[in-house]
Amino acid sequence: MIRLITIVSFANSWVLGSSEHHAKQYQRLSRSLTGIESVQDRFETLSIRFGSHYDNADDTNPLKTMVKAVLTDKVLEVSNNSLIRNNIHCRPGYAKFKKLAIPNLTLTQTMLKRKIDNISQTKTKNDRIACIKPSSRHLRSGADVSLYINHTFFAFQAIRWRMNRICIGSICPSCDRKFYFNHADKCLGLTDTDDLFRFSTITALLRRLEAITAAIRPELLPP
Repeated sequence: MIRLITIVSFANSWVLGSSEHHAKQYQRLSRSLTGIESVQDRFETLSIRFGSHYDNADDTNPLKTMVKAVLTDKVLEVSNNSLIRNNIHCRPGYAKFKKLAIPNLTLTQTMLKRKIDNISQTKTKNDRIACIKPSSRHLRSGADVSLYINHTFFAFQAIRWRMNRICIGSICPSCDRKFYFNHADKCLGLTDTDDLFRFSTITALLRRLEAITAAIRPELLPP
């Protein structure tokens, strides 16, 4: 499990174009940006989907026949460590899910809502995850709009903005201190940048990222 978590963290760092150290340091934010659940949440997601498919299968389905044979008829000799004896078809997460199921939503819609709820959780009042609004997320993947910007340079600038890494190590021309994302508002007068992270305002977002970069590190701008 630990190795799998490490692999997921490395994959997130690669997608976001950041160092593996930084991706580990901001694991929750990385997952929220990419729309990738934690390994634990993903396993529960799979168990919920499996439980739903099992519940909705016809009684003549071979899987249901096998489960009945193992749990009821005692026809099959199966280890107590087997998935069936450990209720793979009705894990605690699925039992909870059934109680909280939202009427009129398909399984896919419900699972997407569950994923977005999971990756949108914040822990502090300054948590950058709070800036990733529903309008910032892709309707199917839940990933942040920054991952769908077609221009490579500005896509990575958008990701760096979200992670407070834009123009990292630079000096703010206004206050002569190390530049952080909040300097755009306080020092450059470029306010509400996170509000532009919507699919409907991508053009305005690109102009804003260009303005921030031009003010701090103009030499980075593509020709």
